[in-house]
Amino acid sequence: MSNNCVRMTKKDRLRMQMLLDKNGITSKNLKEKTVLQHKASVKKEIVSTAQTLPLYFTRFFPVTGGIKNPKAELLGVSHSGIRLVHRQYEPTSDQLIILESFKFSEIVELKVTQNGTLRIHLSNDMVIPLYTNRAAQIKSMIEAYIIDLERDSQHVRAVKDYITQESTLLSFHKGDIIKLAGVGQSLNSDWLYGMLHGKTGSFPSEYVVPASGPDAQRNTKEISRNLLGIPIKMQNIIQEIAVSSGKFSMLEFAMRHFRESHSDYEMQRKRNGSISGSLRFIKKPFKGKKSKQTQRSIEEYEELIRFSNSPLQVSLLKLSGSEVNKAALECFLALMQVMGDYPVQIKDKTPKEKAYLNCVHFILKTCVQYPELVDEIFCHLIKQTTANHGAKKKSCVCGWRMFVFFSSYFQPTNLLKPYLYEYLSSPHPDDEQRQTFQNLAMTCKMNIIRGYKAGGRRIPPLYLEIKNVIEGRMTKRQMFYFPGNMTITKKVMAGTTMMDVIEDICQELNIVESEEIEEYSIYASVEKNNQIVPLKHKDYIMDVITHFDCQKVEYSFIFKKVLWYRPIKIQSSLHAVVLYNQMRPEYLHSIPAEGDYNSISPDNKWLIIQLAALQHRADDKVDVPIIRDLTNLIPTVIVDAGKKQQWLNAVDDKLQTMKHMSKEEAMMAFIEHVEKLPMTGSNLFVIKSVSGAVVHESCVLAVSNYGIFLLDKKTKDCILKHPFTEIVSTRRLRSAQNKWFVDVKCGNLMVQKVTRLETEQGSEITTLISQYIQAQVDNKYEQPPETDVIPERRKKISQVRSPPSSPQPTSENKFFWSTNGKIAAEFR
Repeated sequence: MSNNCVRMTKKDRLRMQMLLDKNGITSKNLKEKTVLQHKASVKKEIVSTAQTLPLYFTRFFPVTGGIKNPKAELLGVSHSGIRLVHRQYEPTSDQLIILESFKFSEIVELKVTQNGTLRIHLSNDMVIPLYTNRAAQIKSMIEAYIIDLERDSQHVRAVKDYITQESTLLSFHKGDIIKLAGVGQSLNSDWLYGMLHGKTGSFPSEYVVPASGPDAQRNTKEISRNLLGIPIKMQNIIQEIAVSSGKFSMLEFAMRHFRESHSDYEMQRKRNGSISGSLRFIKKPFKGKKSKQTQRSIEEYEELIRFSNSPLQVSLLKLSGSEVNKAALECFLALMQVMGDYPVQIKDKTPKEKAYLNCVHFILKTCVQYPELVDEIFCHLIKQTTANHGAKKKSCVCGWRMFVFFSSYFQPTNLLKPYLYEYLSSPHPDDEQRQTFQNLAMTCKMNIIRGYKAGGRRIPPLYLEIKNVIEGRMTKRQMFYFPGNMTITKKVMAGTTMMDVIEDICQELNIVESEEIEEYSIYASVEKNNQIVPLKHKDYIMDVITHFDCQKVEYSFIFKKVLWYRPIKIQSSLHAVVLYNQMRPEYLHSIPAEGDYNSISPDNKWLIIQLAALQHRADDKVDVPIIRDLTNLIPTVIVDAGKKQQWLNAVDDKLQTMKHMSKEEAMMAFIEHVEKLPMTGSNLFVIKSVSGAVVHESCVLAVSNYGIFLLDKKTKDCILKHPFTEIVSTRRLRSAQNKWFVDVKCGNLMVQKVTRLETEQGSEITTLISQYIQAQVDNKYEQPPETDVIPERRKKISQVRSPPSSPQPTSENKFFWSTNGKIAAEFR
């Protein structure tokens, strides 16, 4: 009714005015009782019509579009998508002009850079850069909308191409929206069945992610379609609940999926009182009118989603089979014991504390045995943490802590997921512990979201971990080692993955770009046999800790850079120190050139002297170096060749030109020089034997971003090479003689050959190769051409040549090689 609302155009204003006039609503009678008493259907119609206006319910953020979108001044975010908006000033009134609109289903990824840029990646490979000081807030808001729209969606979006000639499989391109054709399909499955452009077929689940679909808004018609099988009078109530709140309430879920009437069933028991698992139907006489009967049924459903201080007589969900029903009731009883609402049952003189913790183990093991019980247990947890005003003060908080623990192991089905998300996101009643419950609820939600990506924890917890979580000690302080014997301590929780720790540590190093973060990994160094265990980004850190604690071995975690595709960018002084401490031992164990002081070429000699002087400055030493210091400044093979005094004099002369260079500048200069050396960042592994006639004795396997190379252990000649584009698969196996091997299958679809390597480091080799290949499959990096292994301008410095096509070694195909991660002591 006002002409000053810039959120509506003249056409929008006219449309709303006609709707108000149709219902007799004017500016004069707006506050009269006759208008305020309009039917709910009229009010809903007005609100629904206003929701269709593109800018009315929109949150605006000031942005700058840059060169690509010079007119963009505002970014509008609403339930229907995002819009780039320009504000046009007119003499009489202002007007908002929509420049571009994008649905949430078109958004593939959101990134916030260090300089405050929000980069919106779309499904058509288009990138929209926006400059704003509220980038993180915008990203969080858009992601919240996307998560909400993906909850009940039966669509997925392709993240990469999948092209096949097989008629039973479905081909698609990156960015396509595929509709799932089956019922109850889960992205945790290896294969999905869907439809695209009228064609149906199966496709691998790792090629897609959840998507909101082309029409993602949840409306009244969609809710009505989902009410099949529910009594008609109850449908109206569910529809009012869903439309009025616009959310997924647990009352709605209970009416749809809980048993019709729990009071009509009772669980039969054996003579000794134990649960048998069979149900008996109890016939009750009908009393009262139909409307009262419906009302009583609604109250019963409301009671089923509230706290109960009595054990259940029957499962909440419609489970089939007496064994499953029995397990559901026993799990609820165990949950009540954990929360302190039921006396702990002690058997066989088990200590009370251990019996209390056995209940948690029982619930986890039962869900592993009966996967269909996972949703049932989530419903138990929701029930016991809702309106919990029991006599036990710690009952509710213990229930939430158990919720956190359970959510780190299991994830709900797509049927329960949207309702569970809404329950965990909804505000909790005002009481003394409201903030505590909200924090625990958000932790549960993050555990579930993380579980869909990582698969949930896999190793049963130790009693000490269960005790700490239930008693409120939710975090554990864990130490991580940097190269150079530096340490950093991070807090980890039951649902923390290795990727979470890597991102947290990278934030300390001021590394923000996701592609750069993925080049770092965490390794476990086991003191027994000096073993290095590679850890995947999806591994849960508490699973790893539990595994080593069960084996009773000493271990530590090492953080280091593993992939070397991207050019190094120093983001902070701590980042420089970490890279310097990792690259320095690699360089000192390398062979940049062979010979003594007089036989090495001038270019190589200058490089070695320059790097030695930079290392001395980086150590921030005042005294001039002496002969025994050369082993820490110059590669060992060169020092052992002789002429130590000449090297020392040359380094001393070079130091005279670096008097004013700071410690940090010396580190950065060292990193810059070493980065240019061929094969920098290679990981070396000792190979005891190789199948075939190519290698007759032990050798060295080098894995870098250029591929894998077999090097002669003495001469460092290249014996065999394979780029990652030729590697089909890798497999780790053990022979009957208890020897460990790695099978590397190379070739193409027509011709393949398997090379068997005998090594104790098979796990680390296969993990590292898979990381490099996965980075190339995800189109983040390309396989560097062979000519780039030793660029033309570096040949004089390194005095190396590319490996010849023939596998026969020569005296000229030397490689710069390094021992990145050779033994744990290099980094401790």
